[in-house]
Amino acid sequence: MNSTKPLDYVEHITVDVWETLEDPWEIINGHPYCLVNARDVPHQMVCTRTLVEIAHHLQDSTIFDVVAQVAWLISNDTALIPDIVIVPTGIKTEWLEITPFAIFEVASAQTLKIDKTIKFDLYESQKVEYYIIINSEDKTTEFYSLNSEGKYEKQESSPVLTFDFEGCKVELDMGKVWKR
Repeated sequence: MNSTKPLDYVEHITVDVWETLEDPWEIINGHPYCLVNARDVPHQMVCTRTLVEIAHHLQDSTIFDVVAQVAWLISNDTALIPDIVIVPTGIKTEWLEITPFAIFEVASAQTLKIDKTIKFDLYESQKVEYYIIINSEDKTTEFYSLNSEGKYEKQESSPVLTFDFEGCKVELDMGKVWKR
């Protein structure tokens, strides 16, 4: 069974049902998707190294935080758990109910298609300013930012990715993430 496809026998689920699921699942427009690599060691190593690099740049920020694997409730039938998000400081809720400034998804062969299509379109429609797909298998990064029309434009994928969050500059050195 390919666990990245919606289960054929589930017609439509909502956040109420999603909350009761034991394994890590996301729902997109009522369709469940299993987070197939969320718990494996290589995936977590890339997530952790990326998170540490971002946190280093945001350590003095009073307006932004970086968080890993937090649920983002977009609607009653869409709830995602991005690998890493950059959000405003001071969030006290159990789930994110606001749009993150940036989302980082660590992709593998099993998740790359969803990350590049379904999630790409969803994040763009929700106006996530930066979307970064980190391919953990071939050690590449795709970096997108919203243009003035609200559409993603692919940015240069150099070893150092530069973001500007309302005057807070982050230079993410992917070389440090891939060094081991």
